[in-house]
Amino acid sequence: MALTAMPAGMYSCGMRRMGRLMAVWTATLWLVAPLWAQRVTAPVAIDAAGVSPTVSAAVVSPAGVAAPLAVSLAPPSSLALSAIVAPPVLLALPNATVAAPAELAPSLHPFRGRPNRLGERFAELRRAFAAPIAAADEEVQPQAVAQARRLVEVIRSQLAAMREEGGPDPVLDAVERDAEPILARIAQRAAAGTIEPGRPLRYSDADPAVPVQPRPVRIAFYPLAGDPIHWAHVLVGLKAIAELGVDQVVFVPAGDDPRKPDMTPARLRHPVARAALDSFSPFFAYSPVAMGTLDDGETTLFRLLALNRGQRIQAFYMVGDDHYRAVDKKGRPDTLPKLEANMRTLPFDTAHHEVEVAFIEREGRGPAVPTALAVHFLPGASFEASSTQARAGRFALVPYAAYEAARAAGLYGLQKR
Repeated sequence: MALTAMPAGMYSCGMRRMGRLMAVWTATLWLVAPLWAQRVTAPVAIDAAGVSPTVSAAVVSPAGVAAPLAVSLAPPSSLALSAIVAPPVLLALPNATVAAPAELAPSLHPFRGRPNRLGERFAELRRAFAAPIAAADEEVQPQAVAQARRLVEVIRSQLAAMREEGGPDPVLDAVERDAEPILARIAQRAAAGTIEPGRPLRYSDADPAVPVQPRPVRIAFYPLAGDPIHWAHVLVGLKAIAELGVDQVVFVPAGDDPRKPDMTPARLRHPVARAALDSFSPFFAYSPVAMGTLDDGETTLFRLLALNRGQRIQAFYMVGDDHYRAVDKKGRPDTLPKLEANMRTLPFDTAHHEVEVAFIEREGRGPAVPTALAVHFLPGASFEASSTQARAGRFALVPYAAYEAARAAGLYGLQKR
């Protein structure tokens, strides 16, 4: 069989085409091949309530400017999402910096007088598949993430139990709506390691000494009557974690007060409050430091701090915005001046303890009050709630753990079981 020589022009044309194809294929493999071997695990905080967590990161642009990136991960049913990354999604890990080659911008010159479309596509691929240069796992707190997941489950189960007990109620629906974004934010903080629930403190004189921790403990101090604790209290406490980044909210039910004869005796009221708060542990904690005293919250705060001398604590005193004023209706100093005075006159570890104030928005903020203290404002619940309503039989306002404990004690007209 005779071989026919290929014309030189055809040969050179074929070789040029082959060369172009090989160049494209080589570049594509160079860009994409690492993906087949690399699996990316993104630690995320779950949402047993259908909350889709968001992972935030910083992406370095070709110009070297860090830009925030938020990616919503789905499904939200596990603590870690392990998947092969596929374009066009850019999945960035928490606290990871994704490096994009800085030389990309000057390399995209027009090709034969037309925009370099292929070069632009390759640049996008290189940016999308750039490898993280900081490991996310170093910052993730697995225990806090698991605790955040359990918190979601606890709230859902308590709402479900109250629906089973008393039937559907708009209040329960409102609690669920209010809780969703708050829980999502707490999950983000847990995954980022900016909160550490359950850090050991002393809550009463009976508690043993705890070792001093190098990292400051951030707490919200929430004095209240707690007769009984209701969902608005719970949601505001969770907002303190979500917005202020506290590790824990310490609830301090008041002691007996002869000026309030209608208040349930502390010996009955405190166990119900503790049962409710224990169900949200370690995000919430109960302290009996006000038991047996007539002290107000602005004084009781310093009793709790005195139990933890030497430990660095940043405490946020929580109170309704009706106390955001210099003097009360009787002309006496209100929260801000009282705290400032107590910091000067009561035992206070100025080297280790800091005090700030978080006002709960309920009645509307008044004129600015001069103070040296840092002041914050937290939104209240979207629905009307009061302990008076709960005592009168509006039990949908009460977490199931409190309802069950009150029923076991025969309080608020409930029959013991």
